[in-house]
Amino acid sequence: MFTFKMSPTANQNIGSGKLDGDGVPPDFFSDKDVRKAFAYSVDYDGYIKDILRGKGRRTSGVIPSSLPGGSNPQPRFKLDPKKAEEHFRKAWGGRVWEKGFKVSFVFNAGSAPAQTIAQMVKKNVEALNPKFRVDLRMIQWSTYLEQTQANKIPLFLAAWQADYPDAHNFAFPIVHSAGYYAGKQGYKNPAVDAVIEEAAATVDEAKRAALYKKMQSLVDEDVPHVMLAEGVRYRAQRTWVKGFIYRPTFPDMPYGGYYYDLHKSAQ
Repeated sequence: MFTFKMSPTANQNIGSGKLDGDGVPPDFFSDKDVRKAFAYSVDYDGYIKDILRGKGRRTSGVIPSSLPGGSNPQPRFKLDPKKAEEHFRKAWGGRVWEKGFKVSFVFNAGSAPAQTIAQMVKKNVEALNPKFRVDLRMIQWSTYLEQTQANKIPLFLAAWQADYPDAHNFAFPIVHSAGYYAGKQGYKNPAVDAVIEEAAATVDEAKRAALYKKMQSLVDEDVPHVMLAEGVRYRAQRTWVKGFIYRPTFPDMPYGGYYYDLHKSAQ
């Protein structure tokens, strides 16, 4: 997730707060070329292979392909250093490439996947220009939540699990300006908001699917975030454990569940 306008007050994540090689301005990620350059600096296949151990798949939209209105066409971005350099050279009228920058990639303590992703991005971005610096900062989860809410983290990692099985439960919190993540990022596109609201008020599933496809096209052009993958979860239990019911939207499913449904089979 990219934060479009950061709070500069006591914010060590943006260094000098200027595009002078020792920091970034609060609106650094408001430049689409910066966002695209970072998007081309992510090793998506490496993430799935090394971090998810091959148990996942690339995704290109905010709505899972398993839901009505979801789709999974060919992902727009891939690891491409040449394209990343091309967009960095364009960013901020060429000043990003000329001056360089220093920005923090903040992740929560205790998350090995988050740390590995951050290290991947740091390595790939810094390899493009010796003036580019991506500092990795690990902070406690409570501080992480506080700083993302206060718009103090330049780019951050996020995930979403459905509260109910409908496309709106992904579209609204992730990309609507009044949603959970878009609000933290300061991302707002009135056209995207309008399409999401129209889809929510439409009962014809075919029309809703078409609206969400239109929404995704608008979001793809904005690049407010980089979609990594849809992960896969597994549950292991003894053969004599009975009563487990798979409820896709139950919190922490399939690891957890209603324990009073479980019982041992007769031995």
